Amino acid sequence: MAIILVSKTNVLGSNPSEPAAIVGYNDLMKSVFPPPLKIIKKIVDPVEVGKYYLKAEFSKIFSESGSVKKVVEKTIEEMSEHDYWRMLESLSFSFRLNSMFWLVGNSKYSWSLEERDIADISLTGMNPSIDNITYSKEISNNPLKFNNYLVKYFKKHPKEDPHSLEQFRNLERKVIYPTITLKESEGRIFMVDGSNRLMNLVRNGAKQVKAYIARETNPKGKMKIGDSTFYLLRVLYEKADINSRNSILNTVEILMDEASDG
Repeated sequence: MAIILVSKTNVLGSNPSEPAAIVGYNDLMKSVFPPPLKIIKKIVDPVEVGKYYLKAEFSKIFSESGSVKKVVEKTIEEMSEHDYWRMLESLSFSFRLNSMFWLVGNSKYSWSLEERDIADISLTGMNPSIDNITYSKEISNNPLKFNNYLVKYFKKHPKEDPHSLEQFRNLERKVIYPTITLKESEGRIFMVDGSNRLMNLVRNGAKQVKAYIARETNPKGKMKIGDSTFYLLRVLYEKADINSRNSILNTVEILMDEASDG
């Protein structure tokens, strides 16, 4: 089913931290399959999405004590815009190796906060051993079917782990940051970040989940490339011969044309 996404002209500048406006949002949502169970917030600033992602990730790194959580949250909320983008870039690119920085920093997308039926969400790539299961015909990327598989698997393998699924064994703990990140494309809802948290919620009986949803509403929008990319190109340029330098400069010109932070 074709979905038409409409955006106001001149709403999005080169600054991806400006939230995209959605024209005729209620009419748009009627055409989306599957529809949300509840629209909590029609328009969300992408910076809110990025900061929530940082908080969720740091909660895995540091102690879950209340005092540490408050300090981390306060630090993230009070970050300068420059520090925020660099922190998001480093955590997304270098630590987690995911696309959160590119997605949050891309002004092609607008964001909303919704309540979603978990059965309508499609799991995406996690690692090869897990993907062999979630992408199988039996599971078909369905979180609920994957949970049923895990329950049977751990019952059969109470101590050993032949398929490297140990990260899903003890999922009865409380989820501190239960809102996940999704992307809508061609009428389907795909996981972007929060697969472990989602499966934890499912294990505890959840059928619905709160999620930040990204949708493309501005085809002319641009993405952030990140300081590290340009820094690497500068280092390579300084070490390169004349022919390689010209190639690097051509690459930089392309990036500057395609990026909002070029």
